[in-house]
Amino acid sequence: MGLGAVGEQVARRAAAFDMTDVYAGRRPVPEEAAARLGGARHVPLEELLRLSDHVTLHAPLTDGTRHLLNAERLALRRPTAFVIDTARGALIDQDALADALEAGALAGAGLDAFDPEPPPPALRLLKAPNVVLSPHVGGVTRETVVRIALAAVQNAAGFLTGERPGDVVS
Repeated sequence: MGLGAVGEQVARRAAAFDMTDVYAGRRPVPEEAAARLGGARHVPLEELLRLSDHVTLHAPLTDGTRHLLNAERLALRRPTAFVIDTARGALIDQDALADALEAGALAGAGLDAFDPEPPPPALRLLKAPNVVLSPHVGGVTRETVVRIALAAVQNAAGFLTGERPGDVVS
């Protein structure tokens, strides 16, 4: 769900394993980008949920994406399906996901993001079956830490010389 920079990297890796990539998002990517991804096909969200064995979330959190995966949409998944969220915890209704996992309606979930962060000790997903949890550091490697630190230094140095920082959060 979402084929921006991160979603595209996941799709490239999936295509390398001969997985068929389908994606849902606000708009289809250009045909040449889809071809690079082994012919990734844009489909409506509900179709993606019915078709896919593995759904990975790569969307920003907005009013329109909060609880994008709710009880009704999770019910579209097969009991052999997996959900992976490395983006924003609030993209999934966490109680509905816990219900689905506890009922055996999903094979499993991998979560690297929670709502709120850090997750409270009472969060049902902490004890749900077939779930792998990490503290929103799943993508942190030595290389990414160095890249983030260098970008911060470059932004600060540029700001001090009157340049507009490259990474602005409003």
